[in-house]
Amino acid sequence: MLKKSASSIVLFILSATSLVADEQLCIAGDAVRLRAEPSTDARVLREYYYGHRIFKAEPVSAPLVIGGKEGRWMKIENKVCALNCIDESGFLFSGFLRPCSETEEDLRRRMLDTSIPLEKRLAFRRLSILLYDADNPAPSVSARLLPGGKSGRQGFDSMTCYIGCLPTTYNWQVKGGRLIVDVETTEMDYNPPVEGDATAQKSVRFRCEYRGIEYRDYGLRLVQARAHDPRCVAIVD
Repeated sequence: MLKKSASSIVLFILSATSLVADEQLCIAGDAVRLRAEPSTDARVLREYYYGHRIFKAEPVSAPLVIGGKEGRWMKIENKVCALNCIDESGFLFSGFLRPCSETEEDLRRRMLDTSIPLEKRLAFRRLSILLYDADNPAPSVSARLLPGGKSGRQGFDSMTCYIGCLPTTYNWQVKGGRLIVDVETTEMDYNPPVEGDATAQKSVRFRCEYRGIEYRDYGLRLVQARAHDPRCVAIVD
């Protein structure tokens, strides 16, 4: 009975011409593939991970079952901001979507579970460092932590959406129960070498250390291990 009820809810949500639900939908799985066409044989454009938000989706197929999950193929247009770093247009199977309120609660519970080693909790999660100080407010940078201490190179300005892409990489490790992150990124140069060049950027490298994860009103925040460094204010999702 429960399975039938859940299926009915999914089909009801997806019956609209445009997917506009009371709650925003998020990816409910890891390495969920965005494809070039609505087919499991189509080219993979990119992979999404648990909790990734989907901003616009429209059903383009009849209900079907893929991998034991019921749903429809959805056309996805996921806009990061006006200046996109990544083209997120393609097709995604809705069987891997759930309301964001559910995925956020699941993720929060897992990330705060200290019985799970910190490196396992952090693997495949997106780390966003806010890069803010009182004199020069700067945009955040973001990249996904990959197993083995590396990261994806998919940073973007997620706070103001006027600068565009800020390529970022992290080298990270968990040592002595602490997360150590070596950051290589770019930030706006508020004193550019060429007069009038308001778009100048400069390369920056720095290290951040964290001793744990806590939950605040705005999400999961990494707790700094040393004296507060405004460059290292970070959230993880």
